[in-house]
Amino acid sequence: MSIKTTALVRGIGQLALLLLLFVPHSINAEMRIWRDRDGKQVAAEFSKEAFGKVFLRDVTGKMIPIDVETLSSSDVKYIRTMVSPKIEVKAVTKTKSVKANEYNNDLQQMWIVTETIQIRKTSSPRFDGKLSGEVYLVGKDIVSGRYVMLCRERFSPAFSEEKNKDYEFNVSAEVCRFEDYNGQDRGYEYVGYLVIVFGPQGDRLATVTDLSRFSDEALDSLRAFSYFTFFDQDGRKRSTPRPEYSNTRRSF
Repeated sequence: MSIKTTALVRGIGQLALLLLLFVPHSINAEMRIWRDRDGKQVAAEFSKEAFGKVFLRDVTGKMIPIDVETLSSSDVKYIRTMVSPKIEVKAVTKTKSVKANEYNNDLQQMWIVTETIQIRKTSSPRFDGKLSGEVYLVGKDIVSGRYVMLCRERFSPAFSEEKNKDYEFNVSAEVCRFEDYNGQDRGYEYVGYLVIVFGPQGDRLATVTDLSRFSDEALDSLRAFSYFTFFDQDGRKRSTPRPEYSNTRRSF
């Protein structure tokens, strides 16, 4: 290769790098080399799939339509497993009363709260990969008013060949209310959930919650709290509340 040719190739490479830095990309786009079955290749990012075609955006911003059936098998696999689908997420809450412990049945009430996380894939192209999800169930201490992490779970939504549109995941937490020796109500009440779903490349696809009293920053901080950690409305960790007993006990 001549010196002039080498300089030209280096210049093209530098130009492509500048374009990669300054051309805006979609949030979950990835610049990669795409190949067709004839060996032709192009550096581009995935834009969308529609009507049997894949639309790629090259480093100049130009849109390139390619028939899916002409892409290499590795590119088709990438589209089916790594390109995030569009989804809708909702949670359905059910509360069930359960029998309290036989030794304090007259003082205690217990409930099991179950959240059914329902995920529907709304985009038509097939998706054979796996998403990742996080769900947090939050309670509140009756006496102190401090919030508490009642449950935290991870799950991996996948859409099977038979049922490529829907996925469900159940998670439960136990809450209770009781009287202490002074006749004061104690225990926890359920206040809500936080559900986050991520794409195969770590892009956040959905955030669903009924914890409107928390800011976005406070909700993000909840993700660092372990089971039965106490915190305030600003998402700051707090100490475990301690009961205060008087010297006068309730007579039976």
